Amino acid sequence: MVQALKIYLIAALARNRVIGLHGRTPWHLPEDLKRFKQLTVGHAVLMGRTTFESIGAPLADRRNVVLTHRPLNEVECYAELPRALTALAKVDLLFVIGGGKVFEQTILIAHGMYLTFVEGEFEGDTYFPEYEHLIGKRFTETRREVKEGFECVDYGLL
Repeated sequence: MVQALKIYLIAALARNRVIGLHGRTPWHLPEDLKRFKQLTVGHAVLMGRTTFESIGAPLADRRNVVLTHRPLNEVECYAELPRALTALAKVDLLFVIGGGKVFEQTILIAHGMYLTFVEGEFEGDTYFPEYEHLIGKRFTETRREVKEGFECVDYGLL
């Protein structure tokens, strides 16, 4: 039986929805990076060019797909989301890992979100899309774990 592609957004964001400043994350949370790795290893990850460049290399043990109009040699690239999704049709699980524009394009087709909320508000130029209006209409909270300085909240489809 062929299983349909399931799409999950995974992001760390400040309370003001900041996810980046000048191509970098404005905080460093090793524990959250561990969670990111545990969730994404063995699966496909989709990102924009700026996110890929900020990482610096393809993520190990994952199929790396980049949305960009400028092809890159190291990874699979597509200029448009529909083409990327067609290429990923046989994948069971896809994690969208950023940036802001890619999150905006995929939030309404996502099956869930793994969000880490960093305490405080940060200066930024890249934001996670507004999602609050989707809670209770599209997504429901499935798990919450409070840590020192941040909390992890998982959402699934209603």
